[in-house]
Amino acid sequence: DSRLRLMEGSPAIDAGTDVYSFRGAPVLDLDPSEYRGAAPDLGAFEFESGCQGVDADGDGFLCEVDCDDGDDQVNPGASEQCDGVDNDCDNEVDEPDAIDAATWFLDGDGDGFGDAGDAANACVQPPGFVADASDCDDGDSGVHPGAVDVCDGVDNDCDTALDEDFAPQATTCGLGVCAGNTGETSCVGGVLVDTCDPLAGAAASDATCDGVDDDCDGVADQDWGGQSCATGLPGVCSAGATACVAGAESCEPVTPPAADDAVCDGVDDDCDGALDEDYPAQATTCGVGACAAAGATTCTAGVVGDSCTPGSPSAELCGDGLDNDCDGAVDCGDIDCQATPVCNAPIPTAAISSWCSTAAIRRWACVSARWTSRRELESRARTCSSRQTRRPRGRRHC
Repeated sequence: DSRLRLMEGSPAIDAGTDVYSFRGAPVLDLDPSEYRGAAPDLGAFEFESGCQGVDADGDGFLCEVDCDDGDDQVNPGASEQCDGVDNDCDNEVDEPDAIDAATWFLDGDGDGFGDAGDAANACVQPPGFVADASDCDDGDSGVHPGAVDVCDGVDNDCDTALDEDFAPQATTCGLGVCAGNTGETSCVGGVLVDTCDPLAGAAASDATCDGVDDDCDGVADQDWGGQSCATGLPGVCSAGATACVAGAESCEPVTPPAADDAVCDGVDDDCDGALDEDYPAQATTCGVGACAAAGATTCTAGVVGDSCTPGSPSAELCGDGLDNDCDGAVDCGDIDCQATPVCNAPIPTAAISSWCSTAAIRRWACVSARWTSRRELESRARTCSSRQTRRPRGRRHC
């Protein structure tokens, strides 16, 4: 039209673009607040249906810039208010600069009282903020108006006075003869002080055997006694020292009785008048061959003994399979039998064959037919066992 505005129905309405780049560099980047409609119009001026230089509400702003030309309280020159309306036509509602916005204060410790030095204006209470600004320490939830001002050197109730709510309390203290001493608490420089002295009236020591804690340390008569005495008890309990027990003098054993007397030492360890009566005997053996015997350990006058007595040896009886003379050798293995006919008589061929076939060493001992007595065969077998070697192919020989 004559005012260079798009006519209603023009294809140029909302036909532009709000962002355009040339060779990778933006040359156009419009914010939606800079145009009306879904996109910028093509032409000199934005199209506005029904608005052509009109100030319908008489507030001094034409409809082109007035965001509500039917309300004279809404225009670019109006003050923002907390009413859910964009009063100043800046596309924002109820911003912090609203004339009736409230002032809120940060409540960092969550005690319901805010910090006057950390404020924010808003139409709606922001999270973490409160309307009260009277907290004098927003880092301590125990410090705020109305708190009890305890004895700690801190202004807990934010009234600029320290510890004024502290009330002195009567106290008692002491042990033994000092029990019942009295005093009173006070608050000095934020520190709780008790005037009750637990040692008032205490003696320097507790050397009187009277059952009373004279030095007020919780123990009665501990400084009394210590002299040697005889208990009249047997064994290790006989030596004693004087002591004060329940306010009465007594002679107590220096060494208390043991649970039993199982050590063979000639001492009455359990103080029952008997010596070593709990000593446990141990089974023993002695002697070899026909002289072997059994016995047990004994405890006599504090000395450990052994009741085992070996049997008496007799002459070696060759061929009976026993060590009669108790020297550890049996029959033909005993020097006393090696020259006897029993150990030198020829062995029947069948017996030699049976003996020689029972082990490899015996087979080597029987290679030569000239060893025909049992003594010689056994001697040869022992010698071969101690000297056996291997041939290159692995066969053993002597």
